[in-house]
Amino acid sequence: FAAGGVAIRVEAVPDHGMATIWDADILIWAASQIVEARDAGLRTSRLMAATPYEILTFIRRGVSLRDYQRLKAALDRLQSTTVSTSIRQTAEGRRHRFSWINEWQERTDGAGRPMGIELIVPDWFYRAVLDDAL
Repeated sequence: FAAGGVAIRVEAVPDHGMATIWDADILIWAASQIVEARDAGLRTSRLMAATPYEILTFIRRGVSLRDYQRLKAALDRLQSTTVSTSIRQTAEGRRHRFSWINEWQERTDGAGRPMGIELIVPDWFYRAVLDDAL
């Protein structure tokens, strides 16, 4: 998309496809966790840890094996979809390129049993959530 001085380009990789509006529920969950921690007086961080069950129930999805697999696919799409934009760039012609999440991984205990998911949200997302003006 390009209009006037604003440009936005969204790209995806064939292996995972492009992030969808349904995947954004995970970002809403992440934002709510940051705000809840801040409001409780806790230290906040871009690194987040949760069980798939916690995320799935928050976003009002099922908790079957298929739902867990869909959650992982959504995390892959959020990480691999990139956006390049001129929005909020101070110098003309500058671009900001980002993914919706920086990275994610499954956590396991010493015996290899699943313990949950860790994800890191991008700095721009983290700052935007904590900035009351945005």
